[in-house]
Amino acid sequence: MNIQEALESGHTKKITNQIILYVGRDKERFNELILIFFGKDKKLQQRAAWPLGYLAEGNPRLIEPHLNQLIHMLEKQDNHPAVARCILRIFQEYDMPDTYHGELIDLCFRFILNPSTPIAIRAYAITTAANIAAPYPELKREMLLVLNELSQEDQRPALRVRLKNAFKTLRA
Repeated sequence: MNIQEALESGHTKKITNQIILYVGRDKERFNELILIFFGKDKKLQQRAAWPLGYLAEGNPRLIEPHLNQLIHMLEKQDNHPAVARCILRIFQEYDMPDTYHGELIDLCFRFILNPSTPIAIRAYAITTAANIAAPYPELKREMLLVLNELSQEDQRPALRVRLKNAFKTLRA
């Protein structure tokens, strides 16, 4: 299978599942997919995000060599929302090494506090930031302040659920 050709042919659940089955736990095939995700073609980035998220979720070791690049992709302003959504969805479940905590929580705060950020990205950023902040008393206090501020506003159900869960994580 040529992953790029498959992604160019469309953006369907069937194609996504074919890519997931083809890549499996194979590092070289995963690297082929992630190179497309890191590439310049915005449409292919968006399409690659879907199988990438599932593959990283099922086998987190595949993503380890790419953590730094993924964090730097979050910093880019011109990405399709699917890119940030995919990365944060992965990171919310991933036990990030300490060296990335500061940079990643700063990015999460930017997403959380920006009301124009799409809801799914803000939701994943809340969970990711809460998980990072939990072991650090200073970050925990700062995160609780942000969450309290957000909870005073009228929020969509997805954010209300994430806020509730983040409060539980931080108060445990």
